[in-house]
Amino acid sequence: MLHPAHDDFNGIGAGFGFPVRFKVELANDEGFVQDVAVLGDFTQADQPNPGLEPFSVEAAGRTARFLRVTATRLALRQEDFIFALAELTALTPAGTNAALGAAVSALDSIEAPPRWQKQNLTDGWHPGSREADNAELAALRVERDALRNGALSADERATSAELDRALTATRLALAALPEPDKVFIAAVHTGSGAFAGTGANGGRPRPIHVLHRGNVQTPGREVGPGTLSCLPGLPRASTCHPTTPRGNVAPPSLVG
Repeated sequence: MLHPAHDDFNGIGAGFGFPVRFKVELANDEGFVQDVAVLGDFTQADQPNPGLEPFSVEAAGRTARFLRVTATRLALRQEDFIFALAELTALTPAGTNAALGAAVSALDSIEAPPRWQKQNLTDGWHPGSREADNAELAALRVERDALRNGALSADERATSAELDRALTATRLALAALPEPDKVFIAAVHTGSGAFAGTGANGGRPRPIHVLHRGNVQTPGREVGPGTLSCLPGLPRASTCHPTTPRGNVAPPSLVG
């Protein structure tokens, strides 16, 4: 079972990096040279992005030591292509995950722990997994709490419990607040470097110049704010300067 990843990069979200075309194979040798069984071949047509829904491939009773997923067409990220999965599970007839904690290899991998690393593929966690379904995580949290409480005095434990109650109450109060209103404002920015803004100049807009052949290093005459007279229906507050083979005109400033 292939569990898709989730990442907000480039607004992708659910199904981040899920392969467009791929195949799933089983073998008893790590090199996948002999007795390779193809569980699912999805290389002949583009597959729809499943979002966060698990993608199931039936083993039909086959057994093997190694499981391989080969992507033949990657998913578009922004200006490149990627292959990403949150989790890979191999369920036995008894319902246990034989892949949990198994070693993972890949032709290449972006190792940027803790979020991106090969070992995450079989760590038992993926977006949408419920805490109640992850007995190992629940047991680890119980063990962690026991170790923490054993290292604290009675007064420290009482203080910690009080802080936990206060934090819970604060979270509930925040969740009960109505959706905030949106306000759009215009402001004068005062910064530094390449983002200095116009605050140091009293908010006065920077001058806009006619650019000879589009070169910002050779500004021509200054142009003021207004509209383009060549467009019908707009107040003729400025003169239209069309682009010509001899030079370009920077767009006018819009002030309100």
